[in-house]
Amino acid sequence: MARVFTDTRTVANGAKFSDRFDAGNYTGGTFQLPSAITGTEIKLQMSNDGSTWTDVVAGDGEANPITVSVSGTYIIPRGTFNALYGRFYFTDTQLAERTISVALKA
Repeated sequence: MARVFTDTRTVANGAKFSDRFDAGNYTGGTFQLPSAITGTEIKLQMSNDGSTWTDVVAGDGEANPITVSVSGTYIIPRGTFNALYGRFYFTDTQLAERTISVALKA
C-alpha cells in the first residue's frame, strides 16, 4: 500500500511562488487550491538546490501551466518528482495569502 503525505504550502500576499515541498522521495501527487485565488494559471517548478527553479516539462496528457479555478483539485505533473524540490508558481501576483493543500504519494 502506498504511503501518502499531506501538508500545505503558502503563497504570501503580493507573491507568485509557494514555499517549496520535498518532491524527490515521492512518485506522484495532487494539490487543491483555496476558495479564493488571483488568476487562472499555475505552474509547477522543480529544483535540486532549492534556489534555482525551472518549469516542469509536462508529460503526455499533462499541462504546465495548468488552468485552474477556486477550490479545484489537480494532478502534479510527473516531471516534478524527478527533482528534489517542487513549488507552485502563480502567473498572477496573489492579492492575499493563499494556502495550497498538497497530497504526495510515495
